[in-house]
Amino acid sequence: MINRESSERWDQVEAILGALLDVPTKERPALLERLSADDHALRNEVQSLLDAHRRSGDFLERSAADFAASHMTETSDSATNNQAHGTVVGRYRLLEEI
Repeated sequence: MINRESSERWDQVEAILGALLDVPTKERPALLERLSADDHALRNEVQSLLDAHRRSGDFLERSAADFAASHMTETSDSATNNQAHGTVVGRYRLLEEI
């Protein structure tokens, strides 16, 4: 269960992270230092979230269709298209492509 202190702490992390994401990347370290003051745990938590945000790239900015399209290749080879014919998925059997 979340207690009041952890809820307030998350509000603080969320506010600082939001402020950091609103400024250019080069300005973030100084702003993080100023906003977290002497609270090293707070600074580390926010920094870890910033790092995760950076690693995610544009993943959350793209539509699901764009993301899927970049990970799938279409082929006009009818043999490849028919490979799924007869495949069982759960309790269903694939009969044809729609």
